[in-house]
Amino acid sequence: MPRVARLSLILVAVIALAATFVALRPTDEDTSTPVVTQAVTTAPEPPSDGSPGATAAPAATPEPTPAPEIVEVKGLEPVGGVQRLRAKQGEDVRFVVRSDRGENAHLHGYDIETPVGPGRDARFAFEAKITGIFELELENSAVPIAELRVDP
Repeated sequence: MPRVARLSLILVAVIALAATFVALRPTDEDTSTPVVTQAVTTAPEPPSDGSPGATAAPAATPEPTPAPEIVEVKGLEPVGGVQRLRAKQGEDVRFVVRSDRGENAHLHGYDIETPVGPGRDARFAFEAKITGIFELELENSAVPIAELRVDP
């Protein structure tokens, strides 16, 4: 085979190979070729206190609402004597009065009165807007059972 013919054949073969390579190469618009991604994991950050083996603190959760204080009355007398309740102005005040006799629990100053008796607790829940010392009494019997102090 003459030299020119051989070179022409080689040139045609190279062009054909290049054309095949270009035709089979995936493009950005080709969605039929699956894209393989690799997940990358990183080591957790060390705790802020720098102690070895410590784990990061979980997300903060809201503080639970404390249980209301209970003022218990037996035989028209406060169990343990007159209870002392305290709050700060702007706080929510919550307490429960329990009694073995039917009465009305009355908080002076806030002028809240609620019936109380066997099987019927008197539940008080309000915002402490007024500062001072306020008497809680069994209204009909005029028996003091607690004292609420609201500080500024």
